Amino acid sequence: MSGPELATGSVAGLIELGDTTEAWAPPPAPIPARQLLALVVAVLTTLAAVALAADGPGLAPPVFTLPDRVIDATVGGGRLFVTRYEPDTAGRFEARTMGGRLLWTRPRAQESERLLFAYDGVAVVVAFDGGGSAAPYSVTALDADSGAELWHRDTAIVNGYADGRLVLRDVGAEDGWRGDQPVRLEALEARTGASAWTATLAPGSMLSWPGDGYAITSIDELTLDGNVQRHDPATGAVTFAQRLAGFDREAATDFSIYGGEAVVGRPGSRSADVYSLASGRLVWQYETALDWGLFACGAMRWCTASGEGIRAFDAATGRAAWGIGEYNDVFGLSGDRLVLGSLGNTASIAHRTVVVTVDARTGAILDRLDDWVGTFGGVGDEFLMSHTDSGQWVGVVGLYNAHTGAMRIVGRGRIGPAPHCQRSEGAVVCIGNGLNVWRLP
Repeated sequence: MSGPELATGSVAGLIELGDTTEAWAPPPAPIPARQLLALVVAVLTTLAAVALAADGPGLAPPVFTLPDRVIDATVGGGRLFVTRYEPDTAGRFEARTMGGRLLWTRPRAQESERLLFAYDGVAVVVAFDGGGSAAPYSVTALDADSGAELWHRDTAIVNGYADGRLVLRDVGAEDGWRGDQPVRLEALEARTGASAWTATLAPGSMLSWPGDGYAITSIDELTLDGNVQRHDPATGAVTFAQRLAGFDREAATDFSIYGGEAVVGRPGSRSADVYSLASGRLVWQYETALDWGLFACGAMRWCTASGEGIRAFDAATGRAAWGIGEYNDVFGLSGDRLVLGSLGNTASIAHRTVVVTVDARTGAILDRLDDWVGTFGGVGDEFLMSHTDSGQWVGVVGLYNAHTGAMRIVGRGRIGPAPHCQRSEGAVVCIGNGLNVWRLP
């Protein structure tokens, strides 16, 4: 490991004493143990600040940087795909090695185009509003190594990938999500665009896509009459069905499935109805006047975030479990550890960045990192955090373990006050003050 490992109460540092020509004097009286402990703590605190702020050894610089004009970046298949801004154009896409070598570039056809993800040697570019063109949505598959176009599909949205295929939803001339037209799904071979299966769903159906990011594990459909059907993304076949008792499609705004429950969003003060998938019965309702939606925040917990903080509920009954009023940014979840904080402009009273680790079962705060900020990236138990020098756009990025409290420093660079980072392919990629890429220590 090339970088220091900083944990609570530990510092990687060295104090050197130089030569002296002063006359010898008797040593002072011993310092009382309590005063000595306070002095040691003060020295360690100072050294920790120096270790974070200094450009010293052990704080690895980025493998490479792109100093400006970076809009977005994604990693896949050992490649880094970057969206760049260019004056008087829609910008361009770039593919690079993880070491920074440029492989290819491609102009963006319109500002609404986005390189969404890379999968199975294919970079997937989507346009979400057509930018004034005849097609309101489109999907384009590029060879990840050369940038050559493999296939293109108009009037379609890509929702994810599974088993070497991309799953698309045909939206026709306009998106009929709440209309009376059937919903058509199609799975295409990622590299060739050949059709693998199609499925025509009932008119007005709402869809949920459980999985990890764009790697979907199922396709869940909720019909106008309240029937939940689960489709296998490999074949499109229905593998599970359940009817939700008392479901009212006209009062529903969205639909998601987490584990054994279906959550149906509602407009106005009533924000969610929670149904048991095993029985189809409504098990509880959540009502609020100000709400950002329910999300899973532990094995038996649902949470909601708002300007008033985080509130947690028992997933089976809806009873209030706990609440925290100061933080409302959710940086990640690992088992029963929920990593929260404030970006400094939301619920933090002092308007300073902070990260706290909370026991999702009880709401107890287990750890706190002042002046750090979550970057919304992480894998497993470790979450990417940043610490910026006071008043500067320079700082360090570290991997924080939510279960042990240890912080592994990844490197130092010009990251900006609140970068977005991702960990993949043995590297950490951050977008903030331009783009920085470090190898994992």
